Amino acid sequence: MTNDTIVVLGFSSVGKSTFIRHLLMNVPECKAARPVYGFMFRSGEVSDLCPGDLLHLDLSVTTASIKSDVFPCVRAHRLFGKCLEQSDVTKEIVLVAPERLIRERIVARRVVGIGFGRDDSYSTYPVAQKLKALSELPLAERYDQWFQFLQHRRIDFEIVRTDVEGYKAVAYPIHARAIISGHE
Repeated sequence: MTNDTIVVLGFSSVGKSTFIRHLLMNVPECKAARPVYGFMFRSGEVSDLCPGDLLHLDLSVTTASIKSDVFPCVRAHRLFGKCLEQSDVTKEIVLVAPERLIRERIVARRVVGIGFGRDDSYSTYPVAQKLKALSELPLAERYDQWFQFLQHRRIDFEIVRTDVEGYKAVAYPIHARAIISGHE
């Protein structure tokens, strides 16, 4: 098992749960990892991240205005202190896909689903809330703030494209921006 605490981050419906499932099933170092979701902190099921955790971090979730300081949408994220300010996080994987595809997935989605036998088929997926988050701050700009924050803090991160079969590494944030904006 890996001793890395890995944060898998991306906007809602980019494929974070599917990617975590891929890591658990196909990457030997991750087979025994514990998937951790935001609701687990809110419910008290989890209080801190531990070595070997895979944290699912939804970039569409914020608690405050995103028009404030240097990295506003990062600092407004409700799990900011639990994961990005915590020294145990050793790796970040940023998932990207074209905004057009993410919008299509959001509109088509019906329930909150996380997999791993913990799907919440009774809770309706908040389509309007997710689309509102997209309209408040363009997706490419939201990702730019996260990339800048990670670089500023010297946090090691990889960018992975989720709209292609088998996933594909993306070399630089500028390439990720082109993918998100549909210019690639």
